[in-house]
Amino acid sequence: MSGFKRRHWVVLVISAVVPLALLYWIALPPLAIERTPDGVKVHVERLGEYNSALTKFVIIDAETRSVVVRLIPRDGMIAMWTLQLRDGANSVAPSAVIKDPRYLVQTPSDGAAAILKQGRPYKVEVTGFSMFGTELLPIRLQRTKDFVL
Repeated sequence: MSGFKRRHWVVLVISAVVPLALLYWIALPPLAIERTPDGVKVHVERLGEYNSALTKFVIIDAETRSVVVRLIPRDGMIAMWTLQLRDGANSVAPSAVIKDPRYLVQTPSDGAAAILKQGRPYKVEVTGFSMFGTELLPIRLQRTKDFVL
C-alpha cells in the first residue's frame, strides 16, 4: 500500500471513529459523585441544571451485593437532579417542597429510610437517555460509578 493510500485510509477511519465516539459520549446518561463534608452527592443533572431523563436509578452495597435504593419511573422517566447521601438513615422519597421528580421508591419499601454506612463501598447504576432526551437521540444506555461513603 502506498503512503498516500495509507494516509487516506487513516483519515477515513479517524473521520468515522471520532464522530461515533462523540455520539456515544453524548448519549450517556449523566452521573457524577461529589464528596461532601458529611457524605456524597450523586449528580444526575444534565448541563449542571436540567433534570435527567433516567429509566433506572439503583444503589448497590458492593460488599453484600444487595440493592439499597431502587427508584423507578412513575410515568416513563425519572426526572432527578441530585441525591445527597450520608452515613445512617437517608430519605430517598421525593420531596414535597421541590418540583415533582416523577419517580417511586421501590427499595426500600413502605417509605423506610435507606441505611448507608460510612466507609462502606457502594455502586450507583443509572440507565437513561442522553442530554438530548428521547426526541433527538432515543438511545438508552447505562452508567455506573463506585464510591465509598
